[in-house]
Amino acid sequence: MNSVTLSARTDHLVLYKNSIHDKIQCPCPGESCDAMFTQIGRVKRHVDGVHSSVHYPCPVKGCESMFTQKGDLKQHVDCVHNNVRYPCPVEGCDAMFTQIGGVKQHVDGVHNNVRFPCPVEGCDAMFTQKGSVIKHVDSVHNNVRHPCPVEGCDAMFTQKGDVKKHVDVIHNHVRYPCPVEGCHAMFTQYGNVKQHVESVHSNVRYPYPVEGCDAMFTQKGSVKQHVDIVHSIVRYPCPVEGCDLIVQPERKCT
Repeated sequence: MNSVTLSARTDHLVLYKNSIHDKIQCPCPGESCDAMFTQIGRVKRHVDGVHSSVHYPCPVKGCESMFTQKGDLKQHVDCVHNNVRYPCPVEGCDAMFTQIGGVKQHVDGVHNNVRFPCPVEGCDAMFTQKGSVIKHVDSVHNNVRHPCPVEGCDAMFTQKGDVKKHVDVIHNHVRYPCPVEGCHAMFTQYGNVKQHVESVHSNVRYPYPVEGCDAMFTQKGSVKQHVDIVHSIVRYPCPVEGCDLIVQPERKCT
């Protein structure tokens, strides 16, 4: 195992131990906000995105994209305007990613078969990302809900990230335009801009690195979905006691 892979896995395990076993949480300093985070850096992201009106415009002439995080701005410029891609370091794998974090997740989940189990007794759920364990425990076992911070809005969410999306789209009417000249597509999420540019304008396709499988996808998320349904036979049981419903993820051949 190379040092990059070891570091990625060690980081995941430290975060997993801190948040799941040691219950280490960083609170939001905002008044009347009960948001809690497993990493101090995410507190700042939360405050900037939800509680403040800080926005960073794209410096590329003709691009009107705005971001609440400097990191998202850099990622946008690198991915959309500079076409930066990060390759998988595993020999023989041609996978490419727009974010360096996607490389670590890919190597851990696909090549090293890293899985994070749900720590709740009797729950057999397994995840390829540590963050998914936290979301699962909060929403399924602890019934955690995150309220919209806008006065008069009663919206509640199972994931903190959905609060920001809600505030941006519903209350702040944030829209992200396609940066390709002549294309008037608009999106409510920045991630959808990347997917649109890659699949529509750049014709990017993501293969599944299993010998004998020729499936190709326009979205990386669809690769995981394909793996779960076709190769891993993943099924999701209803968490309600006494309910025998088993849900299979919807197939998306894109």
